[in-house]
Amino acid sequence: MNRKLFFDNIRKSIFNGKLSVPQVSNIEIILDTWERLLKNADYRWIANSLAQIYHETGSRMEPVRETFAKSDSVVKSRLERAWITGQLSWVKEPYWRDGWYGRGYIQVTHKENYRKMQTRTGYLFLEKPDLMLEPAISAEVAVIGMCEGLFTGKKLSDYFSESTDLPEDSRRIINGKDGNDKRIANLHNRFLQAL
Repeated sequence: MNRKLFFDNIRKSIFNGKLSVPQVSNIEIILDTWERLLKNADYRWIANSLAQIYHETGSRMEPVRETFAKSDSVVKSRLERAWITGQLSWVKEPYWRDGWYGRGYIQVTHKENYRKMQTRTGYLFLEKPDLMLEPAISAEVAVIGMCEGLFTGKKLSDYFSESTDLPEDSRRIINGKDGNDKRIANLHNRFLQAL
């Protein structure tokens, strides 16, 4: 892959003409992680991971806390306020109260999911959940989780294989049906064109 050409393309087609140093650095980490973990990955898999990460991080392309808060207390208060006012109707239990709110390139929530990622990767997320905010670790979680279906049970190969090309359904890899199908498919296609 010609990374200079790739960055020139996404700068224009996705990032409105400019990429910050942190955005470039984090995208490099994600691409390096793909090369390290799955050297000859289908470009559709890489494009989809970048599209999902773009969405999950609000285009920041860096590991974030849920609600884009800078601290635990702010995340908890924002989620608590949303919960009390009925804005989180799909949430059955307030998972953030014990600190298991979303973190990372892909928002890993709930203690059981932190445990699952700890078992799979060896990182001690149950002792230090903020490890999900470390770019290299977060990239590994994102790639492994999407390849192996650790987020929802759906994985990249369910949507992108020799006989399948379904970017419009791929949001189910991360968060089920959440109304972002067209947005993810559009981002996927633009990242894929750049790759």
